[in-house]
Parts: sequence; structure tokens; C-alpha cells
Amino acid sequence: MKLWLDDARTAPEGWVHVTTTEECIAKLATGEVEMVSLDNDLGWLIDDGYIYSGERRLAPEGYTVVEWMVENNVWPEWVSVHSNNVVAAKHMQQMIETHGNYGRKQFVEFHVEDRARRLDVRYPAVGYARQS
Repeated sequence: MKLWLDDARTAPEGWVHVTTTEECIAKLATGEVEMVSLDNDLGWLIDDGYIYSGERRLAPEGYTVVEWMVENNVWPEWVSVHSNNVVAAKHMQQMIETHGNYGRKQFVEFHVEDRARRLDVRYPAVGYARQS
């Protein structure tokens, strides 16, 4: 299974779309996920519009999934981070590089629909693949 965690962008064709960390972790725990791509900032999209009140967001982040992967030693064959949050993405990438035992780092691009901006866009991601 190819798994896509994101609450604002649609999944690429052929990917299973989840919008919460709980859904993502439940799928990863099955052992059936071969590829996963993670957004970090979740919980902002409500009724097709972003909300921001200046208060701290309570929704878990994609980083929570990476922490779970480390704690449970669950690593699909391929994992990527497609978050626009540069700082969080870097932290997620560092955790993956440190604990994930991936041999190759690659740059990929996903063609998806951004529902918040109502655009059809290409999002860059950093991906990690197991050595063959």
C-alpha cells in the first residue's frame, strides 16, 4: 500500500489518503505499507478554508508519526516528507536519516490538488529508499 498523510492536499493517484496521525499510524501498524509520504502541519483545514487564531494548534503533526515509527521500529521500503513547513520537514528528515536505515536519499515531486488554495500543483519532497 502507498500511504499519503495530508489534510489539505489530495493524494496522488494510486495512494491511500489519510488525514490524521491516528489513521496513518493504524495503517503503518498493519505492516502493509510499502511507501508513505508525510505532511507535518495537520488540522488547519476546516470547511475548505484555513483558520488561524494565533493560538497553538492542538492537532498532532506528521512528526508524531515519525516518532512512532522510531519507537516501534516500523520502516516501510520508502518514506518521504512533503511538508511546506521547512523547519518541521528538516526535523522529520533528520529523524528518518538517523533511525530509518535508508541507503538512498532522493528528491521527488508529487502532482496533487491543494484544496485550500484550489490549485493543481506539484509538491517537492525528499524521499528515502532502502538499499537494494
